[in-house]
Amino acid sequence: VIMSASAKGEGVVVCVRLRKEAPQNGMFTVKAASNTIIVHDASVGDEEFTYDHVFEGFTNHSVYSILGKRVLKSIFDGYNSCVFAYGQTGSGKTHTMIGREGDPGTIPRLCTELFAQIDEMKETVEDGAIYKSEVEVEYMEIYNEKIRDLFSANKEHKDSMKVREHPKKGVYVEGIIRKVVTSAADIARLMEEGN
Repeated sequence: VIMSASAKGEGVVVCVRLRKEAPQNGMFTVKAASNTIIVHDASVGDEEFTYDHVFEGFTNHSVYSILGKRVLKSIFDGYNSCVFAYGQTGSGKTHTMIGREGDPGTIPRLCTELFAQIDEMKETVEDGAIYKSEVEVEYMEIYNEKIRDLFSANKEHKDSMKVREHPKKGVYVEGIIRKVVTSAADIARLMEEGN
């Protein structure tokens, strides 16, 4: 399950990506029809679940084109945005979010386009105007209902993160390390260090 929250008032967008080799073991089958997943369980019949998008057999490029570009637009419209993946171990979260050599996932594609658009905006500034941007990165994992700061070397700090809400800034993770970056390569390097 891939979720994103972006533009004010839009709410959370929930997408499901089915693996090509989803098990069809006879006990149950999963089929996608439009934005609905139909689960056929011989013991109880069919159940339908509807989402904003269902990706079945889609490439990382296609997932990014549908989901990532919308998040990027929201960022440049001035909204905080978040994309996260949820699912069982081995279900394909890392492949969708990070990808692999020659088939980058949502995060590297988003970072590349983010800095390309920043560079483009700098080039189009006219009349002596000054364009300034700052990109900060937080890197965390939520596992077994615990938030881990993946930039922190301090084990106690790393595993004791708390979610808070500020009246003006909104929801945040207390004490999380933020790092300023100036390129997609900076983000890739930091993610490698955080892993």
